[in-house]
Amino acid sequence: MYDYTKSRTASFMNESFTIAYGGGVVQGNMIKETVSIGGLTFDNVSMGIANATSPYFQEQPYVGLLGLGPQSTSGALITRLQSPAHALPAPFSVSEVQSFALDFQAAGSDGSASIEFGGIETKYAGKLARAPLIHTGGHWAVDKVDYSIGNLRMNSPERVVLGAGNLVVVPPIVAGIYYSRVPGAVVDFPFGDGVSQWLVPCDAKLPDLALHIGNGTATIAGASMIGLPVNTSSFSNLSTPAGYCNPHIQNNSDPYLLGFPFFANNYVVFNRSELALWYAPYA
Repeated sequence: MYDYTKSRTASFMNESFTIAYGGGVVQGNMIKETVSIGGLTFDNVSMGIANATSPYFQEQPYVGLLGLGPQSTSGALITRLQSPAHALPAPFSVSEVQSFALDFQAAGSDGSASIEFGGIETKYAGKLARAPLIHTGGHWAVDKVDYSIGNLRMNSPERVVLGAGNLVVVPPIVAGIYYSRVPGAVVDFPFGDGVSQWLVPCDAKLPDLALHIGNGTATIAGASMIGLPVNTSSFSNLSTPAGYCNPHIQNNSDPYLLGFPFFANNYVVFNRSELALWYAPYA
């Protein structure tokens, strides 16, 4: 566990942050730090040190993209920060690497993941499907993503942002139909302030979710989306009894998100030169 107070290379930036996400809110301060990943050392990497966070984030595992999203042009704080990806020296810098492939399949007990720069490994089955890749506000996204649950297709394509958060955020109608097939699923308000969250019995069998992206279809296995048990002592507003879990599929009005469950079920390649997303199920 990282402790910035024990680091000799950490320095505060006189910047603070507040991030509102599907699972709650995180607040804190920014620092610069020296980071080592996979034998490479990065100097002056911008990092956020949280000093206040919703309980959801304290109970979830984390996998990140190391700042591999496109540079934001919105003038936000992120445009002034240097992520590990942008701290890479040539010839490994983000501006020179034309593609990167993600292996986020949690095959080992440690849930390890890998990122392949500039190439594609043979870790997928069949052929890679393709979709045009766009960037908006510092994020990668794909347009016209549709959903299917069983034999029911929604026929309501939407723009979806790709990220490494723990949630797949879908339109409310999709979540409603999805959880109508899960006995015992309920909507609760663990965060207060009118912020709702779907909860399911921890022994529930969730259906698969199919995503029609570009010229192919990606599947997220229901078994991978059950989530962790809800810590009832952490949520003063929770009305659901013990024995419920916080599933990874939630609903929102906008933006819609494809988070870690998508990458955990599919080998994904981002091609920056072609502005294309390639994906296929793991072998």
